[in-house]
Amino acid sequence: MSAEATAWAWQQRVNSGAKMLLLCLADQSDPMGRCQATAYELSAQCGYSRSTVFKHLTALIRAGFLERSATREATRQAAHHYQLVI
Repeated sequence: MSAEATAWAWQQRVNSGAKMLLLCLADQSDPMGRCQATAYELSAQCGYSRSTVFKHLTALIRAGFLERSATREATRQAAHHYQLVI
């Protein structure tokens, strides 16, 4: 967990749904703001459906708060790598 990333996430001006997801990612991030998570893990943590998780992830990426990199696994359960743009 990165306290700096979590503090940064709290300061961002995004809707409450996206903020909850951003906080979940920040809570899982390393000191460089990187984390790895599946949509299933994020939906369980936030209490959202997978489609809601994807909606908020897309909004956070488009707004420039988050970057997603491809994974080697091509399964639906594959964990994605995320970088918080701190």
